Amino acid sequence: MKTLDTLINNLIDSINTSHDLKLVSATLEELAEKKSFRDHASAIATDTNLTPAQKKTQLLYLIRSLDVPLLYDFFVKELSEDRLWLFSSDKVDYFDRFVRAFQMATENMKIVNMTTSVPLGDADLKIIAEDLSQSLGAKVLLSHEVNPDIVGGAQVQVENLIFDFSIATKLKQFGQLWLSQINQTSKVTGRFEEE
Repeated sequence: MKTLDTLINNLIDSINTSHDLKLVSATLEELAEKKSFRDHASAIATDTNLTPAQKKTQLLYLIRSLDVPLLYDFFVKELSEDRLWLFSSDKVDYFDRFVRAFQMATENMKIVNMTTSVPLGDADLKIIAEDLSQSLGAKVLLSHEVNPDIVGGAQVQVENLIFDFSIATKLKQFGQLWLSQINQTSKVTGRFEEE
C-alpha cells in the first residue's frame, strides 16, 4: 500500500501551472466537503459483496464528472493500481486526510511568473516547470501569461528577480546602443553639435 505522501507527490508531480493547482485544490476541497460523495465512495470501497474490479468501475463512475482532467487521470491511475483504500472511511477518513495533506504540501511550492509572446502547450510548460524545479531545488508552478507585445522570447519573474529574455527588450537595448554609437562616431568625426 502506498503512503499518502507518495500519492500526494504523484499528484503534485503532475501539476505544472498555478492554474492547474487552483483547479485541483478547489476540486479536492469540494469533494472533501461533499458528505454524499465521501459516504458513497466509502460504501463502494468497503462493500464486501463487490469484486475489486466492480469497486473500481463504480468509483470511476462516481468521479467521472470531475471537470479537471488532470485530477480525473490521477484517480484513474490510482484506482487501476488497486488503491481503493483511499476512498475507504471505515475507521479513518483517508480521503479527507489526503486532501488536507495535499493542501499542506502545496504551501512549499514556488510560483514563477512567465510571460511569452505566444501560447505554450502543456508539454512545453511541463518541461519548463521541471527545469526550473531542478534549478531552484523546489517544486515550481508556472503562472503563464501571453503578451504579444514582447515580440518573442520570455520574461520570467522568480520572487523579486526578473529575467527579461524578450526580443522587444533586446531590440530596445540594441536601439539604445546603436544611438550611443552614432553619437560617439559623430563626436569623433566632429559632426556632433553640443547644445
